[in-house]
Amino acid sequence: MPWGVNGSNDGSVRMSEELIRRLTEAVGAQALLTDAADMAPHLTDWRGRYSGEARCVVKPACAAGRRPTGGAAPW
Repeated sequence: MPWGVNGSNDGSVRMSEELIRRLTEAVGAQALLTDAADMAPHLTDWRGRYSGEARCVVKPACAAGRRPTGGAAPW
Protein backbone atom coordinates (compact mmCIF):
# COMPACT_ATOMS: atom_id res chain seq x y z
CA MET A 1 0.00 0.00 0.00
CA PRO A 2 1.76 3.19 -1.09
CA TRP A 3 1.61 6.01 1.39
CA GLY A 4 1.87 9.72 0.88
CA VAL A 5 0.94 12.95 2.57
CA ASN A 6 -2.79 12.98 3.32
CA GLY A 7 -3.26 9.67 1.51
CA SER A 8 -1.86 10.90 -1.80
CA ASN A 9 0.38 8.56 -3.72
CA ASP A 10 2.15 10.97 -6.03
CA GLY A 11 5.76 9.87 -5.87
CA SER A 12 5.36 7.90 -2.66
CA VAL A 13 5.70 4.55 -4.44
CA ARG A 14 9.02 5.62 -5.96
CA MET A 15 10.15 7.00 -2.60
CA SER A 16 9.17 3.76 -0.83
CA GLU A 17 11.02 1.64 -3.37
CA GLU A 18 14.10 3.87 -3.07
CA LEU A 19 13.94 3.77 0.74
CA ILE A 20 13.70 -0.02 0.78
CA ARG A 21 16.61 -0.26 -1.68
CA ARG A 22 18.77 2.02 0.49
CA LEU A 23 17.84 0.23 3.70
CA THR A 24 18.71 -3.12 2.09
CA GLU A 25 22.11 -1.72 1.11
CA ALA A 26 22.66 -0.35 4.63
CA VAL A 27 21.56 -3.28 6.81
CA GLY A 28 21.43 -6.23 4.41
CA ALA A 29 18.45 -8.19 3.15
CA GLN A 30 18.45 -10.50 6.20
CA ALA A 31 17.69 -7.56 8.50
CA LEU A 32 14.89 -6.08 6.39
CA LEU A 33 11.41 -7.59 6.42
CA THR A 34 9.06 -6.66 3.57
CA ASP A 35 6.69 -9.65 3.47
CA ALA A 36 3.36 -9.01 5.23
CA ALA A 37 3.45 -12.35 7.07
CA ASP A 38 7.00 -11.71 8.34
CA MET A 39 6.15 -8.17 9.47
CA ALA A 40 2.83 -9.05 11.16
CA PRO A 41 4.26 -9.94 14.61
CA HIS A 42 6.05 -6.57 14.71
CA LEU A 43 2.96 -4.51 13.88
CA THR A 44 0.77 -5.35 16.88
CA ASP A 45 1.40 -4.35 20.48
CA TRP A 46 2.01 -7.05 23.09
CA ARG A 47 -1.60 -6.89 24.32
CA GLY A 48 -3.03 -7.23 20.81
CA ARG A 49 -5.06 -4.05 21.20
CA TYR A 50 -3.27 -1.81 18.72
CA SER A 51 -1.88 -2.55 15.30
CA GLY A 52 -0.35 -0.58 12.49
CA GLU A 53 0.97 -0.78 8.97
CA ALA A 54 4.48 -0.53 7.57
CA ARG A 55 6.29 -0.77 4.25
CA CYS A 56 9.08 -2.68 5.96
CA VAL A 57 10.56 -3.62 9.34
CA VAL A 58 14.27 -3.12 10.01
CA LYS A 59 15.65 -5.52 12.60
CA PRO A 60 18.73 -4.55 14.64
CA ALA A 61 21.92 -6.60 14.36
CA CYS A 62 21.79 -7.12 18.13
CA ALA A 63 19.63 -6.01 21.03
CA ALA A 64 20.95 -3.36 23.41
CA GLY A 65 22.78 -4.94 26.29
CA ARG A 66 23.46 -8.20 24.47
CA ARG A 67 26.48 -9.38 22.60
CA PRO A 68 26.02 -10.32 18.94
CA THR A 69 27.02 -13.91 19.85
CA GLY A 70 24.08 -14.11 22.27
CA GLY A 71 26.25 -14.02 25.39
CA ALA A 72 25.21 -12.29 28.57
CA ALA A 73 25.84 -8.59 29.05
CA PRO A 74 29.06 -7.81 30.94
CA TRP A 75 27.33 -6.07 33.87
